[in-house]
Amino acid sequence: MDKIAEKRRAQRKIIIVPVKIRGDGLAKNEFCSGLSKDISMKGIRLETVDELSVGTKFIFEIFLPNKKCIKPKGKIVWSKVVENIYYYGVEFYGVNIFDKIRLAKHIRILGKAE
Repeated sequence: MDKIAEKRRAQRKIIIVPVKIRGDGLAKNEFCSGLSKDISMKGIRLETVDELSVGTKFIFEIFLPNKKCIKPKGKIVWSKVVENIYYYGVEFYGVNIFDKIRLAKHIRILGKAE
């Protein structure tokens, strides 16, 4: 079994949707944009052209396929750069109950599509 998969606390599903990033390390009205690569109930993998610091906390506005937006708080736990594109692993730490329900619904729907 893949060692990374063994470390995962939650099953990830591939989903490519727009994400806005706001919070620490950015000016009050500033945000970065990116795309999700995969998502779980515990976190998300992002792709962006913006350099962000590991350990930094942000609010992530994730635009789900049904046009609903969830806004979990999360912390960047790893980063990788490939040809001037930044990839980040984000661990969620603040997700309200309504966003948890929306996220769980989409993960369940994505699971049926595989």
